[in-house]
Amino acid sequence: MKSLPGHYLGSVVNYAADTPWDLEYSLVLDALGHYQFFSRNGEGLIRQRNAGTSGRAFAQFAVQNGFDAEELLRDLSYIDSGFAADFENFLSSRNKTS
Repeated sequence: MKSLPGHYLGSVVNYAADTPWDLEYSLVLDALGHYQFFSRNGEGLIRQRNAGTSGRAFAQFAVQNGFDAEELLRDLSYIDSGFAADFENFLSSRNKTS
């Protein structure tokens, strides 16, 4: 089975009804904070799910698509603290307006 690129996140809780439960995920970050988010299904097919230019953009994607943002934030804090802070800032601003 082909490896996922970047930082392996494993399975991430997703509350969207149309997302298969058996996907594994990974995240590729570059030095500028750009990201690519990948998934792999049980048959080994790798697919880019999203790409963007900041932790904030990734947080917005995660929330809009039913991912457990708090779980992703915990993983991101081990990968890149600046990207994680940007991700968390979006979550915090969203929670203030909710």
